[in-house]
Amino acid sequence: MSFFRADNLVKHFGGLAAVNGVSFEVNEGEIFGLIGPNGSGKTTLFNLISGFHKPTSGGVYFMDKRIDGLKPHKINRLGLVRTFQVVKPLKRMTVEDNVIAAAFARAGSLREARQIALETIEFCGLTKRKEMLAKSLTIGDRKRLEITRAMATGPKLILLDETFAGLNPSEQDEAIGLIRKIKASGVTIIIVEHIMKVIMSISDRVHAINFGQTLTEGTPSQVVSHPGVVEAYLGEAYHA
Repeated sequence: MSFFRADNLVKHFGGLAAVNGVSFEVNEGEIFGLIGPNGSGKTTLFNLISGFHKPTSGGVYFMDKRIDGLKPHKINRLGLVRTFQVVKPLKRMTVEDNVIAAAFARAGSLREARQIALETIEFCGLTKRKEMLAKSLTIGDRKRLEITRAMATGPKLILLDETFAGLNPSEQDEAIGLIRKIKASGVTIIIVEHIMKVIMSISDRVHAINFGQTLTEGTPSQVVSHPGVVEAYLGEAYHA
């Protein structure tokens, strides 16, 4: 059984092909990196996968079920969830209440949602912040809350969109630890990220795109050594 597959995805916005024939497969239990310059089509791919946009052509398959065209909440119920580059927590609610709200994606009662929330908050390392208002959190903790809310929905596959943007080095190290913990729990991860330290250290495989098209795919060391990736994304000064 194919766990996840994007099959020849195309997305046009007017005359612009934001994604143009991208295909890849993700194996259950791996961390799959997606890299490319700004404007290369990474977030559009996430929007196609998670149901925020419908492909112009091509298909998205999750656990052998075709999901392109489904509404985002229906895709979520199948076990596929995403985070967003610009995090928008419910600012006037506590961390715990933010996660409770997310837990209702699979909980049948407030009591069950609270139990799921508390377990997920502990798993993600936010227990000391659970009574804080979301608007009071640092950017690092807001990013962690975004992941915590996604995990509370009980995903099999999570899409992480630039989780490390704006984090300092120590926060990056903590986030790497959390992502590895999520993988160890059995959740598959597709991650969009610009910070090569992160991609190199956590990804099993990496898919590079530019101008909406695939440049190459392989192990992190293979991808960062590819001439097209160096030219389009890393710059000539980069040495893998």
